[in-house]
Amino acid sequence: MATGIRDASKTGNLYIDPLLSGWKWDGGPVTYGFAQSVAAYENLNNYYYGFPLYHFQPLSSLSTAAYQGLLTGQRSLAETSMILTPVSGFTNLTFAQTDPSTTHTDMRFGMSSLAPYATGLLPGEHADRSGADGDVWIGNTGAYGAAFKLQNPVNGSWGYYTHVWALGKALGLNAGYMDIPDDKDFQEYTIMTYNSGPIVELPESRPIKSGLFGNSPEIQNLNYYYPQTYMMLDIAALQQMYGANYNFRDTDTVYRWSPTTGAVYVDGVLNGVLGDGLTDHEKANKILQTIWDGGGIDTYDLSSYSTDLKVNLAPGEYSTFSEGQRMYLGRDVHDENWYARGNVYNALLFNSDPRSLIENAKGGSGNDILIGNLAANQLWGGEGKDTFTGGAGNDVLDGGVGSDIAIFSGAKASYTITQVAEGSFVVTDTRTNGDGEDVLVNIDLAKFNDQTVALIPSVQPALPIATKPDANVVLGGRGRDKLYGSGGDDKINGLEGSDRLVGGSGKDAFIFSTELGTNETDRQVNFDTIADFALKQDEIWLDNAVFKKLGAAGGTLKESLFTVGSKAKDKNDYLIYNRKTGVLFYDADGSGTKSKPVEFAQLKKNLALKYDHFLIV
Repeated sequence: MATGIRDASKTGNLYIDPLLSGWKWDGGPVTYGFAQSVAAYENLNNYYYGFPLYHFQPLSSLSTAAYQGLLTGQRSLAETSMILTPVSGFTNLTFAQTDPSTTHTDMRFGMSSLAPYATGLLPGEHADRSGADGDVWIGNTGAYGAAFKLQNPVNGSWGYYTHVWALGKALGLNAGYMDIPDDKDFQEYTIMTYNSGPIVELPESRPIKSGLFGNSPEIQNLNYYYPQTYMMLDIAALQQMYGANYNFRDTDTVYRWSPTTGAVYVDGVLNGVLGDGLTDHEKANKILQTIWDGGGIDTYDLSSYSTDLKVNLAPGEYSTFSEGQRMYLGRDVHDENWYARGNVYNALLFNSDPRSLIENAKGGSGNDILIGNLAANQLWGGEGKDTFTGGAGNDVLDGGVGSDIAIFSGAKASYTITQVAEGSFVVTDTRTNGDGEDVLVNIDLAKFNDQTVALIPSVQPALPIATKPDANVVLGGRGRDKLYGSGGDDKINGLEGSDRLVGGSGKDAFIFSTELGTNETDRQVNFDTIADFALKQDEIWLDNAVFKKLGAAGGTLKESLFTVGSKAKDKNDYLIYNRKTGVLFYDADGSGTKSKPVEFAQLKKNLALKYDHFLIV
C-alpha cells in the first residue's frame, strides 16, 4: 500500500519539469484493482464529483488487460497486449493487484458517464474525498463512437491512448496544455500532451511540413495512429518521481520488429502489435514506441527489413524503419500531413547513467544509415550501400555486402589507419575524447571532415578521393584499382588496368581515355566496372583520341552511332550496349568485318542506356 504525497522536486530540465504535477506515490507496493460495483467505493456522497454514481460499469476485459500490461508488463488476456514498456519496467514502482470491494486499494479502475472520455485523479490530491486520489475513470457514454472505442482499447487506437493518458495522471503526471518547449510538445515525445504534432516548424522534417497545431491543439489522429507506449519525456518525468529500474531486461536483449505487421518481439517473444493482432485493420502496420532497457548488451535487429533504414542509438533520438510504418499524427493549419519522424525512440539517460543504452544494431538489405552512441557499439550493415557513424567508444562497424562508408568527426591527420586483416582496418582517433578506436570490417571508405580515404586494397596505395561538392577528379593507376567518388559531382578515370569505379551520390562522369585492348585481350588489358551508374544523372565520357569513330570532342554522342544489342546492326553502330550482359563495347567498323568489337566496360544489366548518356571529350 502507498500514500499520495506532495513532491515539489524538479529536474531543472525545461522539457521534463512541466510534466511533474507535484503529487506522487510514496511507499509501496502501489495497490490497484478493477471495481466490479459501486461497493468498491466508500462514502459515495463524499466521493470526488460523485463519479461512481453516474452509470457505473466495470472495465471491459480488454481495458483490464491493457492496464495490467501497462503497469506490470504481464498479460491476462490476448497475447497481442502491449507489454513493451511497462511502468514497473522503467521505474522503481511496484504494483500489487487487489480486490477493491474487500481491500483498501490505492488505484481503482472503473467506468462512469461523468467522465466524457477519461480522467485520472492525482495521487494524494483528493485523498479526503473518499480516497478518490489515484483512481482512474473511463467514460462510457461519449459521442462519435467513443464509448465503443474506450471499451475496446486495442494497441495504438484512440481508446488505448486515452487509457495510457488517464493512467499517467493517476501516477502523478500533468496533462493537457503544458509549458513544454514547442519543439517537443507533441506525441513523438509525450503521450500526455494535447498536441498531436509539433506547434512549430521543424526544418529537418522536410519534405513533410510541420504544423502550427497551437491554433487548434486538439488530438487529430486517426483511429489507429497513436503512441503505443509512454514516450521519452513521460518516462523521464516518472523516473524523476520514482527512480529508474536497471533490473528490467538487464541481460543481453534483442529487439525485432516485423516489416509487414509492425509487431515487436523481445528475445523472440511477442510484446505487442498495432490493433488487436487479429483483425486486418486498414491502418495497421504502424510503429510509434519508446524503448527503456535496464542493462546488458542489447541489439536492435532489423535484418528482416529491405527499406533504407535510419537507425540512431543515441539517447533521446529515433530510428526510422520504413516510410510506410511512420505514424500519421494529424493535419496542420496549412492542411498538410504530419507524420512521426521515427518509429522507435530511445529513452533519455537517467542521471547520465549509460546502462540503459542500446549498444548494437543490425541493418537490412537496403541502403542503411547506422549511428552509434557513447557505448562500445557493434553495427552491422547487411546488404546495400550503408553509412556508419560509430561516435564515441570503441566500435565495430561491419559493412557486410555492398559499398559502405564509415564517417568520422575529425580531420584525417587526427587518426591512424592500420590494416589488421584482409578487408579489416583499425581506425584510431588520437584526440582526447574523440571517436575512440574502431574496427572496420568490409568497409570501403573512411570519411573524415577534410577528406575521404579508400580502404579496399589495390595495387596502388589507398588513394584519397573526392571530398568537395563539385569538380573532383579521381584517378587510378596501372593496377586493378578501386576508385570512389563521394557526395559531389565527381570525375572518375581508372586510366590503365581493369578497375572498379564507384561514383556515389551526385552527378558523376566516368572517363575512358586510355588505349583499349583487342578482341582477344580486352578484359585483361583495360576493362572497367561501373558499379553504380545512375541513369538520371551520371555520364560516360569517351576520349575521341581512343574512340576515333565517335566524332569530334565537345558534344553528346550522335544517336546514329549507338545501339543496344549483342552486335552492331549497321555500319555506323560503333558503340554497343548489351542489355542482357551489361557489357559496353566499341566496334570501329560497325557491322563491317575489318575489325572486331572490343569490350571495355561492365555496367548493370537491363539499364535503359541511351546515346545521350555519352559525351565525347
